[in-house]
Amino acid sequence: GNGGGDFSYKSTDLVFGDSGGYNDSGFKGIFWVWKHAPGFFDSIAYRGNDGNTQTVKHGLGKVPEMIWFKKMNSSGDWGVYHKDISSPLDNYLRLNSAYLAQSDSNFLQSTPTATSIALGNSSINNNSTSFYMAMFFGSVDGVSKVGSYTGNGGSQTIDCGFANGSAYV
Repeated sequence: GNGGGDFSYKSTDLVFGDSGGYNDSGFKGIFWVWKHAPGFFDSIAYRGNDGNTQTVKHGLGKVPEMIWFKKMNSSGDWGVYHKDISSPLDNYLRLNSAYLAQSDSNFLQSTPTATSIALGNSSINNNSTSFYMAMFFGSVDGVSKVGSYTGNGGSQTIDCGFANGSAYV
């Protein structure tokens, strides 16, 4: 399986051991799980090569609108590419914090394509001693929507464009 510590997954099952806290008495957990599907979601694992750019292929089948990067062999930020942030090749969001976009001119070398991404030498997604997981998201009519909004400090209605409602937002 994949994963780490006392948790792993195999094709259709989540596997919990007895020493990592995931299966402790009284443990309540939330797991967000996405199925690989063309245009909607893909994930890949790769090794960083610090100091050098590298091209990593993906199977989303379209240009990703959002990519999450996570260093798997140590703690660290979840770096996020999002099509709607200012200068998305040189700035990234952190999924694990509420900070504004962080500047890193080495984050991505070029706009992602329908088949690959070109990484810079950023420690967020390309450190030589690290293994990474990259998760690719795209919009598919009636299934998923990757978008953004600008906050106004008060309440507002955001039109997500769901013709028939949604199961999860």
